[in-house]
Amino acid sequence: MKNLKIVHYDDKYWNLVKEFIENNWRKDHPMCNEELFNWQYRGFGKNTQKHKTFLLFDNSELIGFRGTIPALFQVPLDEGEMKIVTGGSSSMWSIDKRYRNGKLGFLLLNEAIKTMDVITGLGSDSGTSLPFYKYTGFNILDSMHRYIGPLQAKLYAALLPSKSNYSKIYDWSEKLTSSVAIVEPSDPNINKIASIWKTTTFPLKIFSLYRNTDFWRWRYLESEGYNYLFFGDPESTGVIVARVEDIISKDKLELNGRKVFRIIEIIPNSDTAWLGEVDFNLVGLLKGVIKWASNQECVAVDFYCSTKKFENTLFEVGLKKFDINDTLCCLAVLFQPLKHMENTINVFCKVNVEGSDSTNVFFDNTYMVKSDGDMDRPNIPKR
Repeated sequence: MKNLKIVHYDDKYWNLVKEFIENNWRKDHPMCNEELFNWQYRGFGKNTQKHKTFLLFDNSELIGFRGTIPALFQVPLDEGEMKIVTGGSSSMWSIDKRYRNGKLGFLLLNEAIKTMDVITGLGSDSGTSLPFYKYTGFNILDSMHRYIGPLQAKLYAALLPSKSNYSKIYDWSEKLTSSVAIVEPSDPNINKIASIWKTTTFPLKIFSLYRNTDFWRWRYLESEGYNYLFFGDPESTGVIVARVEDIISKDKLELNGRKVFRIIEIIPNSDTAWLGEVDFNLVGLLKGVIKWASNQECVAVDFYCSTKKFENTLFEVGLKKFDINDTLCCLAVLFQPLKHMENTINVFCKVNVEGSDSTNVFFDNTYMVKSDGDMDRPNIPKR
């Protein structure tokens, strides 16, 4: 390997990349769909397109791939200001199976670190990529905070890896689906959502993707992966973004084809929830949205986030925190296909912005959710 070179992805490399994904992940990987691939790696934001996916070649042979989703980030500075910077979310990283010795992986990672002010990502494999991130000084949150609840007691119980107290599950589901006004999905005003986001998070110095109008359009309205639903009003109640996911299970046929309600974004309309207090406007919205999901015959509900700031509001709604050691709260992590795992999704990030404390990210002052990287795109080929 005397002629190694790193280049940015371009459409002319698509066939090579597709073949690489098939050989190094799996033949039916969903990212072998060109429309899904192009949408995800387009990202959002002006001046972000210089942050592209990296390809490693040995002469004309593609031997490495490191996906980058271009994005804008809001970064708190030491003097109290907020700065919008370009960067990228990591998504899929591999070296050809024949050349895996660690050194080539570092080549791609170091190229990303050298060219981006901010790198974030979700779901790093503890046996492969995570040691690289730890070694190069990334901030690591071992597990995102996951909040869950049953909407149909009997079927929720079937989603648990071991037998649990059914009467407790039933009582819990009754609390979650009690008589409240149903909140239906509605067409979003993404300009107002972007405005509320900035108004609430900038004064609190929240590190996050900069959720401007372009973000909401690209990530949800134009998604090639899922059909996302918007609930609420950005000015009066806050906004929920969610989707309905079908369960795929060959082992538990009573669950196959059933539905789970995945809450992806929770955007409060004030700083109440951000300050750790109960936001009763948001409580009412969440209850109404969950009631809607119950009427759609969803079995369970969940929400992932990097901060615990919303906990008091979520607990007031009736959600509980995922706990692998609690038979009541160890809900399956994957639903397509159905799979139980000990860990939920981890978070990693590196900030190299002048004037910010890049060595220590306090995750409770961040907002990263399941859709920030590529953890909320199909795990099976598009139908």
